[in-house]
Amino acid sequence: MRDWAQTYGDLDWEAATNELRDPTFIYPDYYICDRHWVHGGFLTGWHALGWSVAARFYGMGPVYERLARRVAEQAPTAATILDIGAGTGDWLMELRALMPHARYLAADLSPQMLAALRHRWVRQGYAVDGLRLLHAAGEHLPLPDASCDLVTANLVLHELPPAATRALFAEARRVLTPNGTFLTLDAIQRPIPIPWINALGVRAVATIFHEPDFRSYTRQNIPAIAYAAGFRSVRVHMQGHLPWKFQIQEARGSFTRS
Repeated sequence: MRDWAQTYGDLDWEAATNELRDPTFIYPDYYICDRHWVHGGFLTGWHALGWSVAARFYGMGPVYERLARRVAEQAPTAATILDIGAGTGDWLMELRALMPHARYLAADLSPQMLAALRHRWVRQGYAVDGLRLLHAAGEHLPLPDASCDLVTANLVLHELPPAATRALFAEARRVLTPNGTFLTLDAIQRPIPIPWINALGVRAVATIFHEPDFRSYTRQNIPAIAYAAGFRSVRVHMQGHLPWKFQIQEARGSFTRS
């Protein structure tokens, strides 16, 4: 609570949210249904605050730090980077610390999340004009074709029904430059090699955390979805240790440093 007060104590949630909300935006059904024991989507300041707490609980800090170092070693110095489902910005903060000359775009379904992200960004001393905020779904991005060098989506895929996942990959491919990469990090789909135990574990996670789309996520073939969207190479690898072990997919894989 002390951290929240120090970080967000001077944030006018109503004004910031009204500024960042797209009044024409129609929320997809999968977002405004009950999930994570939250009713109606993450559309309050309290839910935005809770996101950073959850990220700490799952140990995302070290995971993001290691992944950001790898991205910074490979990506163009002045890359345009889009993060889908940016939340309150934990991942983008890691990237910005290592890649100060990149251009950042953050898309999220919650204007409250975007308000919290911008507030943290400014408090960190980063220029507001170095970050563009988009109240948008990853399946429908208000961006031109081939406008991003890197697109990321962390802890997003397991929140989506299969049709939205396919649309997300297609949209990421559309906004990426020909040599760009779509990087996703999410829950491991099959953490245990014994099928019946794995199925039991998946059911337990879906129930305990109230994840309506988690079971369908674990059954999807992510590389096949990426290839169907037009990506030409996909690499899947794991990071971390159970219970907080994560699956990383790199669609089209490599960067060309400029």
